[in-house]
Amino acid sequence: NLDQLSRLLWYTARIRRRFESHVKSIQNYESCSRPVASGGGLHEIDLYLTVRRCSGLESGLYRYDPQDHQLLRINELNAACKQLLVEACQGALLTGEPDILITLAARYGRVTWKYEGIPYALILKHVGVIYQQLYLVATALDLAPCGLGAGNSETFAHATGLDRFEHIPVGEFMLGRPADV
Repeated sequence: NLDQLSRLLWYTARIRRRFESHVKSIQNYESCSRPVASGGGLHEIDLYLTVRRCSGLESGLYRYDPQDHQLLRINELNAACKQLLVEACQGALLTGEPDILITLAARYGRVTWKYEGIPYALILKHVGVIYQQLYLVATALDLAPCGLGAGNSETFAHATGLDRFEHIPVGEFMLGRPADV
């Protein structure tokens, strides 16, 4: 339900505070503190939620706004969004589509200027940190979590309308209810 989803996002991705970096650097930058770690506090990964079924929330595609802790609706549950769910289902070898699919999309430019030689490796480590937190919180909320590898970037770009080279899917995470519920 919406309360569980809200708590999952609150304990995983919200911005607790923003601050200027005090690192000696040519480029001064703003970073933030969240419940999960991120190199330099850059937090280059955004969460996009494809919602098929969630009590208290209309089906559709949303972006999580970590500053104001809210879901911003991008689209209704159209054919491209349904394709995201189908591909996640196929990737997990499941027979039914997930209730919610969280796509982790990286903005590479946010880390490449600072971590020139290792941005991809760093981003994948951040995906792992976010997955761990999602698993811990989802389990505590009696949800059924399942992490997947990166999804189809073309399907994601088509569903969101975002540039596929600026917002690149680097992981997917399915949520549902446990089988015995």
